[in-house]
Amino acid sequence: MSANTSPSLSILVPVYNSGAFLAPCLHSLAAQTVGGVEFLCIDDGSTDGSGAVLDTWAEKDSRFRVIHQPNGGYGKAMNAALAAARGAWVGIVEPDDWVEPTMYSHLMELAAATQAPVVKGSYTIERNGAGTQAGKFAGMQAGTELSPAEAKDYILGALAIWSAIYRRDWLIANGIRFSETPGAAFQDLGFAIRTWVAAAIPPPRR
Repeated sequence: MSANTSPSLSILVPVYNSGAFLAPCLHSLAAQTVGGVEFLCIDDGSTDGSGAVLDTWAEKDSRFRVIHQPNGGYGKAMNAALAAARGAWVGIVEPDDWVEPTMYSHLMELAAATQAPVVKGSYTIERNGAGTQAGKFAGMQAGTELSPAEAKDYILGALAIWSAIYRRDWLIANGIRFSETPGAAFQDLGFAIRTWVAAAIPPPRR
């Protein structure tokens, strides 16, 4: 992807003092098979060298872009990433996550097939070297279309905003952003509920 070509997918990576986790996360992003992707990393005032690690990746892989800003918390970092994203779709990867190489190519294929504003997958939680499949969509047939109005129990479970992609113009049209409260607690909750409620409201008739 050239510097003058807009990506089809922006993966947003909020980073704050994440040095212990960054290597497997960034390696898994670099291994993605999807084309037309940018990895937009927000260094939220890290003091542990995380920002320098991100810069090194950006120097060797043009898909990585880094924005450095003073520490403002998770919500503010994510809103900065949303504002800077260039892709028609956005995904989120937190620095203690890693993703399978075909994750985003698969989600983008489903996005094209379904035209849904949010395309979501299951995920695995790893503890002590063992993985457990989790999430409301574990075991569900790929490509299943859900009406949020008929799956209200989703908001009672683990929301996992990082296991999905979102159509960026749809987020903008619905005014969906992150709460900019201090720290890194619960900002994902508001974002997840806003997306689920917006997806449940049918578009206006023309």
